[in-house]
Amino acid sequence: MKKELWRGVLALAVLSLPALAKTGVSFSHKDWEVVCDNTLTCRAAGYSVKKEKAVRCC
Repeated sequence: MKKELWRGVLALAVLSLPALAKTGVSFSHKDWEVVCDNTLTCRAAGYSVKKEKAVRCC
């Protein structure tokens, strides 16, 4: 009886873990986006409009 109870508790704990996972967080400002997922990994991306004429620097 005691083993069955512990198996049930363990199964319930394992099956409920995905429900406890936090969702990702995102933030955007103008042409920039920052996204962080539940593994504490963040990514930033900036977007711009493609210009007709290329500008050389230096």
